[in-house]
Amino acid sequence: MALVKGEMVRRCGSFFMWELRLLGGQMLPNITSSGSSSSCWRKLGDHVRFMETNIDKTDLRRKFKEERMQEVRERQRLEREEYKARKIPTPEDILVRKIELAKKKVAQTRLLLKKFDVPIPEVETKPMAHHAPEILTPEERHFWKKMGQKYKNYVPVGRRGIYGGTIQNMHLHWKKHETVRVDCHMFSDEQIKVMAKDLAHLSGGIVVDIRKDKVVVLYRGSKYKQPKELIPKNLLDKRKALKKSLLEQSMNSVLKHIGDMEKKRRQMQLEMALEVENSSTVSGIALGDSTP
Repeated sequence: MALVKGEMVRRCGSFFMWELRLLGGQMLPNITSSGSSSSCWRKLGDHVRFMETNIDKTDLRRKFKEERMQEVRERQRLEREEYKARKIPTPEDILVRKIELAKKKVAQTRLLLKKFDVPIPEVETKPMAHHAPEILTPEERHFWKKMGQKYKNYVPVGRRGIYGGTIQNMHLHWKKHETVRVDCHMFSDEQIKVMAKDLAHLSGGIVVDIRKDKVVVLYRGSKYKQPKELIPKNLLDKRKALKKSLLEQSMNSVLKHIGDMEKKRRQMQLEMALEVENSSTVSGIALGDSTP
C-alpha cells in the first residue's frame, strides 16, 4: 500500500495535493516504504503546512494592495475634478505670469553677480591715487598716434571685458613698445569710451586715440616704470571674469525679453479697450434703432 501511495505522489499534479494529504492522514498514518516515496510524501506535507501558515499573510497583502489602489483612484478622481473646475487663464494672465517669472530670474542673477564684486583697497579709493597722466602737446599726441598705427602689437578685449590679464598684457607690451593697441570690437562706441578711461586708470597710461575700427591706442608715458604687481588687486581672474560675463549676458537678454513682453501686454490692453468701445457703440446704435 505504501508503494502504491508513493507512486501516486510521484505521478500526481498540484490538483490532487490536498486530497493526498487527507488520505495519507486518515488511512496510512505510518508509512514504511522506500526512501524515495517517503521523502516525496514528506516534501508534500511540508509544502501543505507552509501554505496553511502563510495564508493569513497573503490575505493581508491583498487587502493592503486593494486599499492602496483605492487611495490612488480617489486621488486621481480629485485631480480630475480640480482640472475641470480650474479657471482657464487668458493670454494676458499668461503674459503676466511670464513677466513675474522673468523678474524673479533677474533678481536671482543680481544676487549671484554680487559674489564677483571685488573689494577695492583703501589706497585705490582715493581719486587718481596711482594715475597722474602727462599732459601731451598736440604734436606729441599726433606722433604717438602715428606710432600706434605703425606698431602691430595689440591686446584683445573679448566677452570677459577688462580683467587682470588685460592689464598684465598691456604692461608686457610696454616693456618693448611705447604704445599698445586695445581691440574692443565686441562693444559699442559708448562702452569703448568708458573702457578707455578704465584702461588708462588701471594701467597708468594715456589714451592717445580712439579709432573708428573700435581700437584704443594707449601711450605708456615718458617716465614709465613697470610696476612690481602687473595685475591690480581689484580685478577678477580669467575664470571668474568669464562667469560674470555669462551672468551679465543672461540678465541683459532676460531684461530685453521683459521689455518686449510688457510692450506686447500694453498692446493687448489697447486692443481690448478698443473692442469694448466698439461693442458699446454697436449696442447703443441698436438700442436707438429699436426705440420708436
